[in-house]
This record gives sequence, structure tokens and C-alpha cells, in this order.
Amino acid sequence: MTSLFSKQKGNGKQKKETETNVTSVSNESSSYEAPQAKEKKPENDEEEKVFPIVQYDRYGFLIKDPSKVTFSENPKDLRKENERLVKWQKMLADFPKFRVEHAEKLASRTRKGVPDAVRSLVWKNLAGTHKDNNNQPYSLPDLLKRPIPEACETQIKKDLARTFPSHEFFSQIDPITNKRSQNIEAQNKLFEILHAYAVLDPDVGYCQGMNFIAAIPLFYQPMNDAFHTFLFLMFQMEYREYFLPGFPKLHSSVNILLKLISVHLPKLSVHLERESIVLESFVVQWFLTMFTYNLPFAAIVRLWDWLFVEGHDVVFVVALAVLKLVQDEMLKRKGSDLVAFSMQFSGKLDLASDFVISNALEFKGVIQYVEKLRIKHPDKYCSILDNTRRPVTFSISFDAEGPFYLRNKLQKKLKS
Repeated sequence: MTSLFSKQKGNGKQKKETETNVTSVSNESSSYEAPQAKEKKPENDEEEKVFPIVQYDRYGFLIKDPSKVTFSENPKDLRKENERLVKWQKMLADFPKFRVEHAEKLASRTRKGVPDAVRSLVWKNLAGTHKDNNNQPYSLPDLLKRPIPEACETQIKKDLARTFPSHEFFSQIDPITNKRSQNIEAQNKLFEILHAYAVLDPDVGYCQGMNFIAAIPLFYQPMNDAFHTFLFLMFQMEYREYFLPGFPKLHSSVNILLKLISVHLPKLSVHLERESIVLESFVVQWFLTMFTYNLPFAAIVRLWDWLFVEGHDVVFVVALAVLKLVQDEMLKRKGSDLVAFSMQFSGKLDLASDFVISNALEFKGVIQYVEKLRIKHPDKYCSILDNTRRPVTFSISFDAEGPFYLRNKLQKKLKS
């Protein structure tokens, strides 16, 4: 009688793998315990690993919770954006002429937002930095050869890691470990821009807040163009006055915003005064960083589009819009609770970008009103500069009519 064991043995190797589920076999005369089959391990252990998916939004910021993000966009919005892109491409074909002959239309289209695909080129044209920067009386390489004060250099280096750390430009993510590390090459570009500026403008040197302003152009432009865009903002837009010793423009800006709140948000104005809330405690960062630390990035670039055409005073319009959006919550709170809320919401505003800008556009005539305040009450609403400061000993060539074409027309009308 042939045993089961002899049948298995006789079938040889081809039966070996097919009967791996048998743990024991017995008959009247013998028993057999089959060996457990060993699982085959993949030759490369990495085949078993599941790599994390790293996702960024359309602006290059890390998406922390992909489950909450939908990548399908409304077809109507995509159509609208493409239609807008075609219009901007036609405008850019002869931009200097369009800017002068159709200034109001340019302002209107800019308020709606510049398409991301042409934003770099539009900013260059609006800032006048599309011209040959080699004709400037300085060059970035030459400026970088000159030293800056040690304290200034130390502070810049400290702030590099704090500048948009979740943006793919300034950080790198290991696809295996999913750990984020600093992009030293990108941070070095930002350092060089801030270093060069400190050499060029020793009265300002470097102050915290400038790092965020200098970083935005780097997201869209090559380093040399980004440097000249930064110079445009600091000099042509007079943004350097925020960082001069004594912060002259900061004080006048707070005074202007207080006046605007009393006019447009009177209930909030009375409430803040009754609760003895100092406005500087939560709006200083708005001005010093041009909202780059506080608003969603989509709102930041919309603000910058608008700013390049109508000047820095659009910051006041956006500030009013933000305060209007949180006004009801502020009116409910008192004392320390109001202070804590003010610091919290201003630290990182979690507001929909389109909602912020659409609310800002509802405030009509704010820029004109600010110009009137400066003309009628210069001591209170204009920057008071110290005449003992060293004059700027260099000349930077910008397109004089560029972003201030509408503002210059307005000033002439108000003064006449």
C-alpha cells in the first residue's frame, strides 16, 4: 500500500509549493508534518515602503492636510482666468502705451487680479524694471563685495529660516522620510538681496519685515529682477520710510488708519477707544510686512497687483476690509479678551483670499481720502523725516510715471 507520504515524495518539487497549507498528514502506519512555507521577501526592501505624497498648492506652499484639498477647479473660473490671461497678453504687447492711454482700465483689470502666468512680466513692467538694469550706477555683484555691519548680517541670517518656511522655494522635502529641510541655495539668494540693500541704503540697513517683502519677488522673478523690484518698492514706493530710525511712516500710517476706522467703521472705533485698545498692538506687523505674514498668499499677490498700479495706500483699504470682516467678533469682546483676540486674528488671518479683496473693493474713495488728509494735515498724516539723516547718494532709474500715473493725476486734481 502506497502511503500518502510516498506520493508526496514521489511528486517531487512541483508538489512542494502547492501543498504548503498542509500542516500534518497521518494514516494507520505513519504520520508526517509538512514544513511551513516561508514567505518570499522582496529582493529590495524599499518595495514594501509606501512613500508619502507631498503636495503643494498652486503658489508653491505645502499642503498640510491633502484630504481637505480638492484639485478640481470650477470650469467657469478656469474659463474666466483664461479669458483674463488673453486680455493681459494683448496689453503686454504694447504695455507702455496701454498704461498711459488706458490707465483706468489697467487699474480695473489689476483689481480683479493679474493672471499668475504673466505676473512676473506685469510686475516688471509696472515697476519699470523691465529696462536694462546694467545702466544703473551699481550692480548686485559689486554691492555684495562690500561688507555690512556684523549685527545687521547676524539678524538677516536669523530671519532667513523664518521666511515662508513652508514654501517649496525655501524648503526641501525628503520624498522617503517626508522631513522638511531648508533650501540653503534659495535662502542665500534672499540673503544676498538683503545684504546688497543694506549696503545701498545704510540709513535703513536691515529691519525685520524686510525679509518677507524681498522674498515675494523671488517667487516670480530671477534674482537680479527680484532685487530691482525690491528696490522699486523701497524707494519709488517710499517703503523704506517704514524702516528708517524712528519709523516715521509707521506712526503716520497708524494715524491714518485710526481716522479711516472712525469714518468707515465708527462702532469699532468707539469700542476700541472705550476698551483702551492701542491700534499699534496688532496692526504694526501689517504695515511692516505689507500683509505678507498675515494674509493667505492668494490675497497677498492680489494686494501686490493692486499696489503696483495705485500705490502703497491700497494697504489701508485692505486693512479696513480685514477689520470689517472681524468687527462683529471684536464688538462682542472686552478688556483682555479683546486684546487676546486682536493679537490672535492679526497674527495669522485665516480668511478666504477672494473674500478679503472683494470686501476691500467695496470701500470706495479711500485712497483719494488719504491724499486729502496728507494735503490738509501734513504734520499728522505725512512721514516726518529727520533732516539730519544722510541724503541718498545714488540715483535709481525707474519709470517715473509707472504705478503712480493715477496717483499723480489725483494729486494734481486735489491741489488745483
